[in-house]
Amino acid sequence: VGNWHACALRRTGEVACWGNNVDGELGIGTTGGQSTVPVAVMGLSDAVDVAAGFDHTCAVRATGEVVCWGYTPSCVVINSNVPASTGILDATQVTAGYSYTCALERSGGVLCWGYNYSGQCGTGTVGACVWAPAAASGLTDAVSVGAGYDHACAVRATGAVVCWGHNDVGELGDGTTTDARTPVAGSGLADATRAAGGYGHSCALRASGAVSCWGNNGWGQLGDGTGVSSLVPVD
Repeated sequence: VGNWHACALRRTGEVACWGNNVDGELGIGTTGGQSTVPVAVMGLSDAVDVAAGFDHTCAVRATGEVVCWGYTPSCVVINSNVPASTGILDATQVTAGYSYTCALERSGGVLCWGYNYSGQCGTGTVGACVWAPAAASGLTDAVSVGAGYDHACAVRATGAVVCWGHNDVGELGDGTTTDARTPVAGSGLADATRAAGGYGHSCALRASGAVSCWGNNGWGQLGDGTGVSSLVPVD
């Protein structure tokens, strides 16, 4: 799900989206309006993954190519109301946050692009935009990546979780509230299989089936039965 739209991957490889289309994020060849029912994204019949961002959408094709559509003045690279290539040809997964995107490469690398005002692209820099896919520093063995609002996390082949970007409420899980321009290790996780980010919090699925979360907990989003935020993962 994105901000005001959602998309689903069908068994056939097609992608269907619904909701707001003011920036072309439904991928139906038009801009504006909305759809209250799922509509097919144009030209996609071989998708293997899809991710909805704030006002854009991306998919991975069976070939490994990443295509995106929606709003680009927010540095999302592609300004199109139908899928357009980002130039990435070897991806296995894509994830989208607030006007930025990350893709997992077959090699275990992570490429990110878009808004980078908190270092959420993980390239070691901070700035308004990363206009083309760039490598998150030091990641060569990632098996999963998840983008939050303005931070991202990845799971390494070892089961460790690393995160980068905004960290004002501990969403990076490293025991601090300091933003990170490059991936930093989350505290105490060594058996994760997947990671996901939200608005100021993150969660990881562990090999045991348990879920650990960290960051803002003002509305109980960590699921630990309290409203106490945590700078490190809690079960």
